[in-house]
Amino acid sequence: MEKTVIWHIGAHKCATTSFQTALSEECKEREDVLLIAPKSPDPVVDTLRRYIWEAVDHFDTSSLIKLITETRKQRIIISDENLLGKMPGLSRGFYPRSNLLRNIIDETGRSFETTVLVQSRETSSYLKSCHKFRLSTGLGMDYAEFLQFLDLSSFRWSNLGKTMFDDAPYRTLVLPIEEVSNPSSVYSIFDAILPGSDRKSLPQENISIPREIETLALLCNRSGHKLSRPDILRVTKRWQSGDVSLQQALEETGNHIPVEFEKIALSTPLEDSDRSLDSMISNYFKHDYREFLDTYAQVQTTTRSGGNERFKPMLSI
Repeated sequence: MEKTVIWHIGAHKCATTSFQTALSEECKEREDVLLIAPKSPDPVVDTLRRYIWEAVDHFDTSSLIKLITETRKQRIIISDENLLGKMPGLSRGFYPRSNLLRNIIDETGRSFETTVLVQSRETSSYLKSCHKFRLSTGLGMDYAEFLQFLDLSSFRWSNLGKTMFDDAPYRTLVLPIEEVSNPSSVYSIFDAILPGSDRKSLPQENISIPREIETLALLCNRSGHKLSRPDILRVTKRWQSGDVSLQQALEETGNHIPVEFEKIALSTPLEDSDRSLDSMISNYFKHDYREFLDTYAQVQTTTRSGGNERFKPMLSI
């Protein structure tokens, strides 16, 4: 039986980790599937990542072909957003070396049945999320400075699509983060890359963290009272229930922080300049994202009549 290789390549901040978690759960009972992901790495794939990150000068594609050939598994899923390149914000451009990954996929695709899955996101919210990640790692920079640091002219999903998918001799799928909450879209993706899946664990769209809790987490991190991501999610869920104050929600998770932090977080307004800047960025990129989805989203969804239609996400962008 011919082997099948699925490349799940991100992008960053597009619910990729959630999808990887779901894949991991689905693959546990599958003896026919080899999953290579950040939590189940392989040195060959890690060398490929380092090559794209310019940490090594060369990657021998034959080593990857050998890995795929010698495994007894029939379906190999390589899932790592870092194969596209460094997360934007940690580098200036929008995956400028993604063409190298395309070349590697093309070369292996001549030997194996191949599918590529990419997850996407509306650009202004994507940039916001990348900026927040910078802050969480201690790389302080306000949003306006962050945008000036980036090469925004390179942030074109359509350009990435042309680099990665135009004339590709294999199947390409796109799952926008805006569709992660739509079970039919996620089912169709799972059915395409993991036939026979019982869909026990579907990926979920990331929970939106209120600005007040983002501010609180930033204050805590800078003062040495670091809040873990699970705690942030628990505090958000508990506080949004409306039953407790923000301070009480924190205490229920075992976090005791100065009362002043809560007061600052609740009184920090959303600056008008920040809102207008984000609106400007959204308008600047919105047509490109629509074009990207219209051109490259190949997910097949089942209609009520039982037929199939080309996936056309209805997004308010």
